[in-house]
Parts: sequence; structure tokens; C-alpha cells
Amino acid sequence: MKKHYFIALPLPENVKQFLQEKVELLKKQLPFQRWVHRDDLHLTLAFLGDAEPNQLLECWKDCEMALQNEHPFTLHINHFGIFGKKEQPRVFWCAPHSEDQLISIQSAVADACKKNNFALEERPFRPHITLARKYRSEDLFTEGDLRLCQQLLKDCPPFLVEEVTLFETRMDQEPKYIKRERLYLR
Repeated sequence: MKKHYFIALPLPENVKQFLQEKVELLKKQLPFQRWVHRDDLHLTLAFLGDAEPNQLLECWKDCEMALQNEHPFTLHINHFGIFGKKEQPRVFWCAPHSEDQLISIQSAVADACKKNNFALEERPFRPHITLARKYRSEDLFTEGDLRLCQQLLKDCPPFLVEEVTLFETRMDQEPKYIKRERLYLR
């Protein structure tokens, strides 16, 4: 099986714990087929897919160069959303306010990836943390479901983003994502 890679912001333990507690409540209300393992929660900056070792190494070096003047910054997860059909979403997620520095970091990472011939998504960046996939119910998902969920995030702790990580995906394991490289914002 080919290895896939992506670059993301890992979440601190206290935020993963907070989200896991909320996910346990949501599992009872929202019939999604797959819920993301708490240790796999992250905010993706760029999905690379399959990669040659040299290509990956050069890309990571370029990311380090591009982010060398970036500083830690704070994010606060404050809303839920969905991707896909409104009545049967394929992805259920939570997200922070879109901070300028988050957009700047994602743009720098994307540029480094493109420079190294990674074909990234053309859609605009929508920062999010995937919580679940594939809604499965005869009862349709509604805006009311999202509104009920919103209350759960009111006490989510803000967190300091200090690290950008290169992850490897292992589809046959849980958790699925393994940290391969890290760079620290100073």
C-alpha cells in the first residue's frame, strides 16, 4: 500500500480531549459512519498524497525556509460545519476563526509544495478539523442539527499554534497518522 502524506497543524492534548468529549455526545445524535480517532485530529494545510522520498525532503526543506520568520499564534475553535450535501453531508467538521497568520502559513506551505511538483487542491483553503465522515440515516441532516452542536463549542479552550507537522497516513492502523517531521514557529 502506498504511503500518503500531508502537512498540518497538530492539536494540543487539552483541545483533543475537549473535542473527544464533545464527539462522544455527538455520536449519540448524529449517525455518521466514521468518527475520527482523537489522536488523528488536526488542521490540514496541504494534502500531498503519494511522494518520493527526495521530493518529500525537498518540500519539507522549502517549508522550513518559508516559515522561518513565522511566530506562534492563537486559534480558537468556535463553529461546526459540513461539506457535501446539506441533507447527507460527507464531512462533519469544526473550525477556528480564520486568522490572517493561519492563511499566511497555509499559503507559504502550499507554495513550497507546488514548487516541488505536488498537485494541491485548487479550491480555496477552508481551515477545518474533520470530526466525522459519511452521514448515514433516513432522517436528513438539518441546519437545526448544526445549531444544536454550536453550543458544545462555547467553552473550547483557545490554543497556541507552535508547530507545523508532516504526517504520514497508515490506512490500516488507528490512529492513522504518524508524525514524520516537525518544525517549530519561533
